[in-house]
Amino acid sequence: MITTKIVGVSFGNIQELLKKVSLSTKIKLVREDKNIHDENAIGILASVERFNKVAGWGMFWVHIGYIPAPLAKQLAPLIDSKILNLESVKILNLLTSGQKNSKIGVEIEIYCDSKLLDEDE
Repeated sequence: MITTKIVGVSFGNIQELLKKVSLSTKIKLVREDKNIHDENAIGILASVERFNKVAGWGMFWVHIGYIPAPLAKQLAPLIDSKILNLESVKILNLLTSGQKNSKIGVEIEIYCDSKLLDEDE
């Protein structure tokens, strides 16, 4: 099991989306091998209720951040070779400083066999 914080939660409207996230929110990992900034990028999507101009109100998968680059570098090959299940992830904690208008952070758990990761990297 791997515990990590999601990065990139301060960009765009992600903070507004995170206000709709709870510990029971379904999340999933999505490989972004064509990401121009990082070929090992692993995005994180959350299923949240929101309005869509075509479908109206409903549950939609929305981007809420990324796995940190050093960890993504280890996990990407495992995902690409189908060794690691992309849906074996859950929200562990929602983090704030407790102050008004503080940013929301998200800590997640990724389930995988610890023998799959190279501890030296």
